[in-house]
Amino acid sequence: MDDATDGSTRVVEVPSNGEIARLTASASARAKEDAAEAIVVTTATNATTPFESVDDVIARLMPFHAFAGPEDAGLDEGTTETTPERTRRGKTGEEGEEKSEIEASTSSRGDRGGDAEGRRLGREASWRRDAEAFAKDAAALGKRARAKLSSRRRSTDASTDALDIDERALIERLAWDHARSHLRLEQAHRSLAVHRFVKLEADVRSRELQLRAYERPRHAQGTDSGVAFAATIAHAPYAGDDYTMESIVRLKRPPPKTSVERAAPLRLLTSYSSVVEALRKELDTTQAGDVVRFSVYVFESGKSSDAVIAAMRRAVKRGVTIRCEIDGSPVSKFTRWCEQSTTLTDELQALQCELGRERFSFKPVKQASHAKFMIVQRKRGGGMPSIIFGGVNIGDRFSHWRDFAIRAEGQAVVDALRATMRRSSSTVASDTADIVFASNVPTGFCPMAWTFPRYFRFPGRFDIQRAMTDLLEDERYTRYYVAMAYIDSMGVDLLASTLRRDNTTLTLVVPRTPNVYHDANRKALGRLIKANDGREDNLKILLLDDMLHAKAFHAESDDDSIPAVGMIGSCNLKQRSLGQFVELNATIRQPALTMALRRHLRELAHEASPLSADDLRYQEPKATIEEWLG
Repeated sequence: MDDATDGSTRVVEVPSNGEIARLTASASARAKEDAAEAIVVTTATNATTPFESVDDVIARLMPFHAFAGPEDAGLDEGTTETTPERTRRGKTGEEGEEKSEIEASTSSRGDRGGDAEGRRLGREASWRRDAEAFAKDAAALGKRARAKLSSRRRSTDASTDALDIDERALIERLAWDHARSHLRLEQAHRSLAVHRFVKLEADVRSRELQLRAYERPRHAQGTDSGVAFAATIAHAPYAGDDYTMESIVRLKRPPPKTSVERAAPLRLLTSYSSVVEALRKELDTTQAGDVVRFSVYVFESGKSSDAVIAAMRRAVKRGVTIRCEIDGSPVSKFTRWCEQSTTLTDELQALQCELGRERFSFKPVKQASHAKFMIVQRKRGGGMPSIIFGGVNIGDRFSHWRDFAIRAEGQAVVDALRATMRRSSSTVASDTADIVFASNVPTGFCPMAWTFPRYFRFPGRFDIQRAMTDLLEDERYTRYYVAMAYIDSMGVDLLASTLRRDNTTLTLVVPRTPNVYHDANRKALGRLIKANDGREDNLKILLLDDMLHAKAFHAESDDDSIPAVGMIGSCNLKQRSLGQFVELNATIRQPALTMALRRHLRELAHEASPLSADDLRYQEPKATIEEWLG
């Protein structure tokens, strides 16, 4: 009986003692499990009782009390009136009927505020009695569980006869969880140790082989390179290092190769249709699990573009992953504005939404990317990985343009191409390799370089100009054929270095009417003639009526023992191509391909016409503006 605030006497229905006993069997088992686990974890192994007081019981067992009301959980008392008592007991059986009678009798008696206070006090008193009973039950169970765990007995014997089936299941589960956790931890430590040891052993063997390789030139040439390398190995943080894997990563590894000594036969693609057909065939022969990376400067609409996109769609539906990149920089936007052309950026983004980013991802590259290539990495046993690269864009407008590309296959050429497109890699020249890749990989923007491209470069790595210079200044070669779409003053300086050598000739083929930079091209040709000091025996400039989009070089020697060399790629002889754009070129010495390139370059020269005085006329300031923009 409680006195209400208005003086009237209110009868408050108090739940009977031992509320836990009125739980169902499964609910009782869960409550005991939760409480016992909390007790086992939060109390010492030698404790005689898990609780210090009844208040301690309430504080620690409140989360496990199945009938806690909103006010017990710290909610506003205003919510107690909207939370019926039946939510604390359930609606089935005698408990639901009894509680319905209690609610009816309580709600019919006057002030609802007094009823709420009375219910709260009644629940608090009931909860304290329940907690005392719960504490005794859980304390006994926890004590037996700790004893069971300490003895590590797995079987049920006479000592467990006093436990019911739920308590016995709890003890067994706790014991098994404890054993399994230790077993998993032990296995994880063992696996990590074995993995670290295997990696360490493999790296040590690799360093020993490299040390022997360095020792040979040291003894042969009297250098100390082997000693220096041995010192590097000696100071490697192996012994006493708890982070062996990180130490191995910190070791200096040999740079990835950007060349292939003996490549599979390279195929020269000499027309737009042959390039599109090669792209389509490569995509159609892919299988589930293959990965394709496709990068191009311009991707315009047309039947040929639709054929390539359809091949991509079929490949993705077979389980192939495709990463597509197209230049989205202001440079390509300006070019499209000049030519009044379009791009398939929206269509490719829609294809990404249709097929899913995980299988087909499209990214308009913000850094000016003029490289054109496709890498097909096939899964093991699915065929030879392959690459296609060169100067060809995609779109029906380019179907009559004269251009070149190369198809190569083999894991070595794929790895070499990937290596040269990384920011950290650098091209290493080789006079014996079948193919040596060179690339420009800018890493940022520089206002000074953008304003004065003739004298400054963007931050990053630019290897193509050095590769071109090495080819054009190689004194072993005396006859050069160059097919180039666009040239400016920086390109003239590169070509002029060849003309300064005695007994060296240069045949240059350029488009008579290029799609862009018309006046800049003519101005550059005039500079080249002037740089040659008026000589005519060593320089032949020819103009092709068709649109020539090639960026190709071929050099041969008077000495038959020196193999011919060629270069094909995406880089023009222009200042921004050499110092600001992402570009990809390759120097090739495989005889079959250099012979094919020489034959096609001579065919272009045969179709072209000699330069006349009218072909050197240009307009200013248009020519200067075109040169600066390009």
